[in-house]
Amino acid sequence: MAKVILICGLPGSGKSTLAEELAKTLGLPLFSKDKLEASIVEHGALRTELLNGIGYTLLKNLVDEHLERQSSVIVDFIADKNRVNELWPDLLTKELIAIECICSDKAEHKRRIESRKRNIKGWYELSWVDVVEISTKYTPLISSRLILDTIQSKSVLLEETLSYVSN
Repeated sequence: MAKVILICGLPGSGKSTLAEELAKTLGLPLFSKDKLEASIVEHGALRTELLNGIGYTLLKNLVDEHLERQSSVIVDFIADKNRVNELWPDLLTKELIAIECICSDKAEHKRRIESRKRNIKGWYELSWVDVVEISTKYTPLISSRLILDTIQSKSVLLEETLSYVSN
């Protein structure tokens, strides 16, 4: 059965890095909410602050299309429970494997945010103040998930993820 592998967590927690490595290793398509939304902004269709739920709709449509073809997919976004319940509630009806990335070292997490340059054309970078604010509202989507502390090496994280996904 086709599955949705959700890589979630706060900005700067390492979720995109893990999602990209996992997609390469498994040969699965990867859909990042930020990259989808950035495509719209890049072409002048909407300003960032007007996107609202468009990224969720794009993710939903892409995921549904692949699942209908019995193809598993990887999705990369914060996946806050309240936002998903509001904008993509049927995600919870899918065969879902959730992996939440955290960074237990706050100084390292802040350094990642302040130094990151993701080179997503048409997109912006969050400040540490933005991430702290998001963290006060963030609620994990589901309780049944693998929680990875991305202070570990990429190879260890990928190994743990592959083990979890294969079970």
